Amino acid sequence: MMKSKTVRALDPFLQDSTLKPFFVARLTDTYSTSEASEVARNHLSLHAHHAARALRGVKMGRNEVLALLDVVRRWFITPESAQYLAVEVEDALEDGLSEKWDIDGKALVGKLSDMHPYDRAVLALTLKDAWDVKAAHDNDLERTVVALGVTVGPSKAAEYLNDGEKIDFEPKDNA
Repeated sequence: MMKSKTVRALDPFLQDSTLKPFFVARLTDTYSTSEASEVARNHLSLHAHHAARALRGVKMGRNEVLALLDVVRRWFITPESAQYLAVEVEDALEDGLSEKWDIDGKALVGKLSDMHPYDRAVLALTLKDAWDVKAAHDNDLERTVVALGVTVGPSKAAEYLNDGEKIDFEPKDNA
């Protein structure tokens, strides 16, 4: 029988309907902070390993990455909804995404649809993270995307997002 006392560190996990059964099934009745930390660390490490593998498999040109960044920027993404990236892109095609970013939108939807749902979710959440943490990378979205593990291939370089913010994926001149 589990003790009713919960440790503060566990509260966020035990309040989440997905995480609570995951954690409760993996903890003894002690609810120790070290035990909870070990379970969290092990499973976060497992996710990080497989997320990095998923991102290494992504082959997108610059304009495709820019188009995806445009889509995820205004999309409220949750771990549950992230796998629907292809659907969000397909919807954005109706609003001129292909023309705006000079991409083959149907081919991009095809690439995304061919990905495993986990890989699509990792890509969507990673691109959303790029917007959230770009300040930590001198507001350089290219550096941020690359630092988060997305490989950006060649295509048109200087592009603009809806609000006029310039995103320049050309290599920086170090001279």
